[in-house]
Amino acid sequence: MSSEKQKAIWDFYKDEHIVREINSIQINVDIGNIVDDICEVVQLHLGELTKFQNILKGLKLDIKNLYYSEDDKKEIFSKVKDVDGKELNIMISFHKEIKEESFGCKLFCMEAYKIYKIDIEMLFTKAGNREAMKKVDSFVDRKVNKFFAQLCSKNEYKKV
Repeated sequence: MSSEKQKAIWDFYKDEHIVREINSIQINVDIGNIVDDICEVVQLHLGELTKFQNILKGLKLDIKNLYYSEDDKKEIFSKVKDVDGKELNIMISFHKEIKEESFGCKLFCMEAYKIYKIDIEMLFTKAGNREAMKKVDSFVDRKVNKFFAQLCSKNEYKKV
């Protein structure tokens, strides 16, 4: 073996990345209520003072706001044996994000906004030599150490 660092050899590599995103906006306007209100205001302006009481009596302001957010992330790593008995590394990353917001004003309108996003990444590798196996082990080790560091920084678990 030479003194140079041996390069990783990969017998198999497959990377798939799937992203689905749906954005939806909905606005509903009650034109009939707007027209009725305009007619009453015009009649009031023309001197029909009884419309003033109708306008004030029917005036209600009901405002609603809803915000919902969901963020789900998962990463999976597994080593399995193929039909030849060689190790096959499977890495799957899944990220689902849902956001919904609605705003309503009972006078005349309702607005809703939704975002659905799913992001899936799959990586399949088969190391062809020891250097490639070290790279996979190093990658998984960094991911696991990062995970534990995040948990420890949140004080959810004591450092071991």
